[in-house]
Amino acid sequence: MFAPIAREVKNEILEKIKKGEKVLALSHQYGVSEKTIYTWLRKKALGTVSLLEYNRLKNENHQLKQIIGVLTLHSGDRENKKKEARLLFLYAIPLNRSTNRWYQQSLA
Repeated sequence: MFAPIAREVKNEILEKIKKGEKVLALSHQYGVSEKTIYTWLRKKALGTVSLLEYNRLKNENHQLKQIIGVLTLHSGDRENKKKEARLLFLYAIPLNRSTNRWYQQSLA
């Protein structure tokens, strides 16, 4: 088995690649295969998303779909512009619960 490569060495190699050094030269210099370096680059390029970020984006996407639905339903009806604005406000700002609660009470 191969010994794991230290994180500092990996980061150093990736930084040198960013600065323009060739993968082949660095693989010979550090004794790391080219395939390993390209795997690091692919993983770094793809990145990962945390569960918290994923859920935030999922909720935001859901809210945007609701807004689009409201706007689509009321797009041809000019008399409901005020109602549309209220609905849009309710769906667009649920992040600030106190503001949303205040606005819902003012509509009642």
